[in-house]
Amino acid sequence: VMIFAVLSVTTTAWTEPILFLLVMGVAVLLNKGTNIFIGTVSFLTENVSIILQLATSMDYSIFLWHSYNEHKESHADKKEAMAEAVNATLSSVVGSSVTTVAGFIALCFMSFTLGKDLGIVMAKGVLLGVVGCVTTLPSLILVFDRVLQKTNHRSLIPDAARLARGVTKHFVWPLVIFAVLLLPALFGYRKTNNAVYYDLGASLPDYIPYIIANDRLQKNFTVG
Repeated sequence: VMIFAVLSVTTTAWTEPILFLLVMGVAVLLNKGTNIFIGTVSFLTENVSIILQLATSMDYSIFLWHSYNEHKESHADKKEAMAEAVNATLSSVVGSSVTTVAGFIALCFMSFTLGKDLGIVMAKGVLLGVVGCVTTLPSLILVFDRVLQKTNHRSLIPDAARLARGVTKHFVWPLVIFAVLLLPALFGYRKTNNAVYYDLGASLPDYIPYIIANDRLQKNFTVG
């Protein structure tokens, strides 16, 4: 619901988010289905992979939609415009997707097997998101093109042209503000960094089985 609300505000047609989420839903199902080749995945990977896949792949669909609208202005046939849009999208997102996939594959080299689990699932998910963006989404857009055009709405994001001109005209002031805020930020970080912990068990209550088992391992075998 939250993703749909954000997309409704930031896109130019009320039906755009429906198509985007439908395509991403197909990619998510394909990703979950192909996990059978891995065998088993952790509950953490199962829970976070959907959101991560949406976050890393949704922009590909938005790029295709905007590219399609741009090419429609120079092509009378919407199929030709879509062909050009798919070509432009592939040229642009391949580099981005390869970088994202490489980042997830890097997780596979963690000492914890959770990294390998999550890395493989997410690398696969990004690739499936790209495939869906250049196959399923173009088909849906061409089928529902008339509906998309009828549900167009004006941009709900305010125009930032004046802000952009102000920042570029007085570009020194943002640097000065950054430098002034940097010192108190560093001071605050040093004061609060001692409270940051990297052990998830530190945030859990003492009575759950995980904490009890860890305490016994540490007492009996000095493992923990």
